[in-house]
Amino acid sequence: MIRTAIIDDEPIARDRLRRLLHAHRDVDVVAEFEGAAETVERWHEHDAAMVFVDIRLGEDWGFDVIRRVNAAGAFTPAIIVATAHREHGQEAFEVGAIDYLVKPFDSARLSIAMSRARRWLAEQFTGAGRDEPLPARIAVRQRNRMRVIHISEIDWLESADNYLELHVGGETLLYRATIAQFAEGYADHFVRVSRSTLVNLDRISVVLPTADGDCEVLLHDGTTLALRAPYRANLRARIPGFY
Repeated sequence: MIRTAIIDDEPIARDRLRRLLHAHRDVDVVAEFEGAAETVERWHEHDAAMVFVDIRLGEDWGFDVIRRVNAAGAFTPAIIVATAHREHGQEAFEVGAIDYLVKPFDSARLSIAMSRARRWLAEQFTGAGRDEPLPARIAVRQRNRMRVIHISEIDWLESADNYLELHVGGETLLYRATIAQFAEGYADHFVRVSRSTLVNLDRISVVLPTADGDCEVLLHDGTTLALRAPYRANLRARIPGFY
């Protein structure tokens, strides 16, 4: 899922955008902010990968918020400006916006912006256009030490608020990232079986149908995970012969 934040001081505008985004099944609106101070103060709580921001936020400027969010962490979200002001396009792109929506925009125009955002995010996490690939190892804090694990050691993982729970050989480790970031960045290793769960392809042993029309994925260590119907196509694309 693409963790998404909406920054707009008008409740009606936020509600309308949220309704339009509901049609995009890979979008999860995790935060809504009215002003600059609230956004900057609470941004770290949500780890949004995409943000829609208005130009005018009461007495504040959306561009100032973008600059401060970009400076707050190592990851820069996909920024889409959504505003009634047509005249700030150049400045928007100068601060890193990937699209500029002029209100009122419709679902078709939003879909174009979403396509751009997906491509942009994929480039960030798959290393497209970069000289170096994503690292094969990550460091995970474990009590008073940092444990280094290889991506291939992870059996499966699930989202847990602002973290991922990594299941590694019977242990559960917390890693600060979103499931959308991990799914895009390590797509060669993992497949999505539900909205909040990724499974290491090499750990899948058996897939069993259930009475309710879904399936269960059995891993080599005996773990059983739900394979939701909307995600069966993911396995078909990754495992030849799966139906």
